[in-house]
Amino acid sequence: ELYSETGRRQSQENIQRLGFFEEVNFKTSVDPERPDVMNMDIVVKERNTGQLQVGAGYGTSTGFTFTGSVNQMNFLGKGLNLGVSLNISEFGSFYNLSYTDPYFNDTLWSFGVDLYQSANNIRLDYNEQHTGAAIRLGHPVAEFTRAFLRYKWNNTDLRSKKDSAGNDATDFDLFPLDQASGITSSMTATLEYDTRNDRRMPTKGIFTSASYEYAGLGGDLKYTRGTGTFRYYKNLFWDVVWRNNLTYARIEGLDGQPVPFSELY
Repeated sequence: ELYSETGRRQSQENIQRLGFFEEVNFKTSVDPERPDVMNMDIVVKERNTGQLQVGAGYGTSTGFTFTGSVNQMNFLGKGLNLGVSLNISEFGSFYNLSYTDPYFNDTLWSFGVDLYQSANNIRLDYNEQHTGAAIRLGHPVAEFTRAFLRYKWNNTDLRSKKDSAGNDATDFDLFPLDQASGITSSMTATLEYDTRNDRRMPTKGIFTSASYEYAGLGGDLKYTRGTGTFRYYKNLFWDVVWRNNLTYARIEGLDGQPVPFSELY
C-alpha cells in the first residue's frame, strides 16, 4: 500500500497498546534495485507481562490477613489473560479466577469467564456470602470502540448474627436479609472507547465506558443498573502522568421490588 506517516504512527500505537512490549520501533529501508518500494521492519522489546503480589497484615478487628494474586497478560505466549487472586482473614475470604481470550479462535471476538466466591463475617449486623460466575463476549464496532455482553449468575446468602444468648442480633427493619438474599441472573451491555497508548501503564489517551445491567432474567433479586466511566491520561513532564477517574452510577428496583440494600451505593 502507499506509505502513510499517519498510518505508521497509528500502527505503532496499536502495537504499543497491546501491553506486551516495552519498546516498539519502526525501521524503514529502501531496496537499491527497487527504489519505489520501502521496506518496514517492526522491532520490539518484550516486557514482563506477569505480576505476582503477596501481602500479609494484622488488624485488631480482622486479625491476621493474607493476600495474593497472580496475573499473566500473555499466558502461554498467546495473548491470553489469566488472573487468580485471594484474600483470607479470620473473619472472611475472597477468591477470584478470571480468564480472557481477546481473539477467540483467531477472530475479533473476545471471550472471558469469571468465577468468584467471597465470605464476609466481620460486620456486626449480619454475615454475607457470595458465589457466582460470569461469561463475557466482546467485539469491535468501530475504531477504538468495542461492545461487550456479559451474563452473570450470583447467589447471595445473608444470615443474621447471634448474640451471646443465641438470639438474633440483626435489626431486620434496617437490614431485611430476606429481601437481599437469593439468586441474581443478569445481562450487562457495555460500550467502551479506548485510545490509551498502553493498557498496562498508560501515559496518554482516554478510556470511557457506558454500561446497562438488567437483573431480571429469572432469579430472586431484580433491579437495573446504569454506569458511566471517564478516565483521562496525560504525560505532564518526565514520568509524571496526570490521571483521573470519574464515575456515575444509578440503580433502581425492577418489577415492583426494592433494590437489595446490599447493592445500594
